[in-house]
Amino acid sequence: TTWEGTADERAALRKDFDAVAQWAKDHDRPIFLGEFGAYSRAPMASRVAWTSAVAREAEARGFSWAYW
Repeated sequence: TTWEGTADERAALRKDFDAVAQWAKDHDRPIFLGEFGAYSRAPMASRVAWTSAVAREAEARGFSWAYW
C-alpha cells in the first residue's frame, strides 16, 4: 500500500473530510479524528505523506486528531 499524494488521492481525501465537516455543521458537533494511522508494512515515505495529509486536512477543518 502506498500513498503518492496525487491530485486524485488528495481530492478523494478532501471529499471525505468535506462530507464529515458538513455533517458536523448540520448537527452542531465537533469532530475528533481518533487514533488514525498507516499500515506498518507500507513504505515509510508513504506513511509519513499519508499521515501529514490526513492531519493537515483535519486541521484545515478545525477537527482535532490523535495519531496511533
